[in-house]
Amino acid sequence: MSEKTSANSPEINPSDHLSAEQKLPPNDTTEKKEHIELVSGEQVFTIILCLTGLVAFLLSLNLLAKVKAPKISSAAAVPLFVSFLWTLLSFIMILENIKKKSPLSSLKGTKEKFKAAVEYVMPFTVFMIAAFCICYCVLMFFGLSFYIATPVFLWGSMCYLKKGHFIKNILWTAIVMAFIIVVFRIVFGVVFP
Repeated sequence: MSEKTSANSPEINPSDHLSAEQKLPPNDTTEKKEHIELVSGEQVFTIILCLTGLVAFLLSLNLLAKVKAPKISSAAAVPLFVSFLWTLLSFIMILENIKKKSPLSSLKGTKEKFKAAVEYVMPFTVFMIAAFCICYCVLMFFGLSFYIATPVFLWGSMCYLKKGHFIKNILWTAIVMAFIIVVFRIVFGVVFP
């Protein structure tokens, strides 16, 4: 009996409940986005990777030249092999990436591409934290004590990142400094500059 009922009932089409706007076919005049195969900075990264591998390979060759026989089983053999593979594979990646498009491919001119790449790689916040790190290193280089330069660096960078909260950041700086001093100075006996 249930077979007769199902045969006589009309079929329900899910699209019958959609509004007229939802049933419209997709607009063929919409622009298709250009397919980008690489992430921003990937081409430059592979070049840097290849150059770094090349430097490691040359250093490994230098180390191999200083080793007496047997050279194949020396301490220089593994770094030489790994750095050779590193350089070779990153060079192959460079050759493959030349054919692909990146987000900068649509920009005209080298100056525009360079500016867009720098803005992508180093947003202003990253630039500021790098500046804080450089200032910290300069202060330490010129002989300012670790116990003065580090809290100033920590407090300043936290205040920049948290946009205010000056008193709260003093507390966090004190906690971090106490941890650093207890763990590294007292437990491990590290002498700070």
